[in-house]
Amino acid sequence: MSLKKKRQKGILTFDFIFSFMIVIGLMQVYYHLAFTILGAQATQYVMFSSARAYFAGHKDVQAQTTLAQQKFQHLTENTSLAVFFRSRIKLSDFEARPFDELPVNEEWRQKFVGTSVVFDAKMLSFRVPFLGSTDAALEGQGFTANISAFLYREPSAIECLGFNNDRGNAIKALSGKYNQATSHGFNNDVGIFSDNGC
Repeated sequence: MSLKKKRQKGILTFDFIFSFMIVIGLMQVYYHLAFTILGAQATQYVMFSSARAYFAGHKDVQAQTTLAQQKFQHLTENTSLAVFFRSRIKLSDFEARPFDELPVNEEWRQKFVGTSVVFDAKMLSFRVPFLGSTDAALEGQGFTANISAFLYREPSAIECLGFNNDRGNAIKALSGKYNQATSHGFNNDVGIFSDNGC
């Protein structure tokens, strides 16, 4: 009994289509992975820049916070970095403040002060040709992380003046002779003034 050989014509077409779908799917995974990593690097730069704006001394703490928020909005909306934050990567819950809830082991260490944001990247949320979307598997959730930059914060002008006034009043309270400048030819009360340092 002899077996007839079936026709094999066109079988390579199916192999090619199957392999092509796998290659395209893997290319999409690599692309989205690279885009997410670049977006994370861009977010770290944005947070460093906004923390630096928050760090610089200003009139009061609210002015420093406003500068940090303005820097964050400018970099994420009006620069070339904005391309990362228009579709696949979302930044939310931006804060510029002292983060007292973060533990510090030694009492003498300064607390964490700076900026923080929630980084949300839908890295695996895309459509693979002929296979469909990956959204259902993720149930709409992406990869999230808190990205922060802690540079501390310089004293504001109001904090500086208050500190210098308190220090001057404490010195004057040590002795009555510190309240008068008669030994130097002045008959009026001693005043407290500050230079531009704190």
